[in-house]
Order: sequence, then C-alpha cells, then structure tokens
Amino acid sequence: MGRRILVVDDDPLVALTFEALLSEDGHQVETAESGEDALAKFGAGSYDLVITDQGLPRMTGMELARALREKVPAQRIILASGSPQALAKEQLPNPDVYLLGKPFIPEELKAAVERAFAGT
Repeated sequence: MGRRILVVDDDPLVALTFEALLSEDGHQVETAESGEDALAKFGAGSYDLVITDQGLPRMTGMELARALREKVPAQRIILASGSPQALAKEQLPNPDVYLLGKPFIPEELKAAVERAFAGT
C-alpha cells in the first residue's frame, strides 16, 4: 500500500533519486528543498513519512525533525546522513526517528521505510 511521503533534500539529484525509488514502490512522493519549505508543505497536508537530509542549509535535518515532532508527536521520520554514526541515538528527537546512511542502495531505503512502519 502506497504512503504519502515528503522528501527533504537540498540536492535536486538526490531528491529525484528518493522520489524515483519510492514511487517505484507505489508511494506518493513530494519533495522540499529546505527545512522551511518542508514546514510550509507540512502545514498544507499530512504525510505518513518524512525523509530528510541532515545536512540542510539554515535548518538541519535534526532541527526539522524536532519541529515536525512538535506539530505531530507521532510523525514518522527518517533522517538521512553521510555520517549516521555521528548522530547518537540520544540526540534524536524520538527513538522512532530512523537513520539512513548516505549513500545508500535501494534495498537500504526500502528497509528503512519498512522499519518506520513496522507494527502499524
């Protein structure tokens, strides 16, 4: 079953890659190029999942995750980072914020999305 997913990445090629891979699995995907853009889109509708890059300009992915969790405490979020080891679990806004290393292979993205929806 397809989910509504918001992908936040300031690199258009990376956002396009996420969009293509997620669309192949039947998901409805929208993209945003910044945390501010994501918050504006988030207010306009709800998403089943938000996938955000950690290295966004002006607002990091971690800051965006915290802001989204203030709006919707149960929001599912995947934080993508080139250095996922540097993001200690206790720094995450909630243990249900999942990490995805970049670069990734399609199977890793699919597994991260499945993990985010496990038990639902």
